[in-house]
Amino acid sequence: MSSAGAPLSLPDFQLPYTNHGLGGQNGRVNFGPSSSSTGSTVPDSAGFSYPKQTEVSFAGDMLRGNWDHTALSDAFFTRRNAMAIQASIKKEVYRMSGPKQYQIDDQDVDELKMIMRAMYLQYAKNSPHNIDGQIQELNKLVVDWAAPRITSEIEHYQYYLNDISHLPVPLEKPLNMSSAGTKSLPFKAQM
Repeated sequence: MSSAGAPLSLPDFQLPYTNHGLGGQNGRVNFGPSSSSTGSTVPDSAGFSYPKQTEVSFAGDMLRGNWDHTALSDAFFTRRNAMAIQASIKKEVYRMSGPKQYQIDDQDVDELKMIMRAMYLQYAKNSPHNIDGQIQELNKLVVDWAAPRITSEIEHYQYYLNDISHLPVPLEKPLNMSSAGTKSLPFKAQM
């Protein structure tokens, strides 16, 4: 009873987290991708930032050890070329994602440098002729190696976000399939 003497009208009991959000979300967290007119975007989570700018020329760092500088290495390991590779990776991931159209940010510079170094050490011809053609070939190898892995990681991350945003559907209550007690004989009047 309230202070005025009238009974309190309480709303019907509702379990917490029973309201379904947009897109059928019923999980305890909702990290589903926010869809925009330009396609799906991958959120930039706190604590997962990384450097996105390279030094002007990092050929010395990439060729540390017994490797000599060549015209190819000095042209391949530059900021301008790294930016061109970043743009190519973005374009390739967008193309590979099909109708989902993932738009990604620049990749971690240190990881990009490792991929560039690996492709350079494995596939560079170091010919003094046609430097631009060799750079295009190496850039294509870097993009062809990185883009499928990035696309796969995005797909797995999207699956994970969807998985934690939806609770599993509970099983139905069991049905009694026994026929015990349901059979009866026809009624016969006693003589």
